[in-house]
Amino acid sequence: MTAVALVGPDGAGKTTVGRRLAADPALKVDYMYLGVNPDASNRMLFTTRTIGWLKRRRGTTGDHGPPADAAEMFRTERPPSVAKELKSTLRVVNQIADEWYRQAIAELMQLRGFVVVFDRHYLADYSVHDMSAAAALPFHRRLHGFVLRHLFPGPDAIVMLDAPAEVLLDRKGEGTVDALERRRQDYLALRSTTEVFHVVDATQELADVYRDVAGFIAALGRR
Repeated sequence: MTAVALVGPDGAGKTTVGRRLAADPALKVDYMYLGVNPDASNRMLFTTRTIGWLKRRRGTTGDHGPPADAAEMFRTERPPSVAKELKSTLRVVNQIADEWYRQAIAELMQLRGFVVVFDRHYLADYSVHDMSAAAALPFHRRLHGFVLRHLFPGPDAIVMLDAPAEVLLDRKGEGTVDALERRRQDYLALRSTTEVFHVVDATQELADVYRDVAGFIAALGRR
């Protein structure tokens, strides 16, 4: 049983590489998006799908990135009201259920002999957010962080697609060099959380990036 998380800042090529791995007949890979953007999800709980449909009906866009880190959030936001916190807690309860639903599917696919490749991973995206030790986090974020930190399984290996922030900004045209570099360092810090951490130079041609990742995945599958 093997689960691999592809991580890296926006523009590194995670989704392109992950989907290509799943389409490669030489590999037995199941691809699963494990990020926070519901529009990019290839599997999700029925309630999450319904909530997304209702938001679109109202013209409301979904989340497209992790929340601000604790220090930034409390520089820009007032403490939530009781009603707002209750609503946020209910939303997080559904989010936790959705995360476990996807994890259950991943474990089933592993039992069927697949290497599951996660495009992003909750433990990576929320490592400096809901999983922060900051006491000032509101209840719903502390609840989510507790579940991820103490209960949610981590991947067997992490593959980081790494590139300088300036290169990532040129590719996506979103964010800032400073913000992308902070995220890059956040992902590099995950090296201490897993025994298998493989860094791939994402400034290479896509074919070379894919060859590196596919070779790593194939080696894991033979273990």
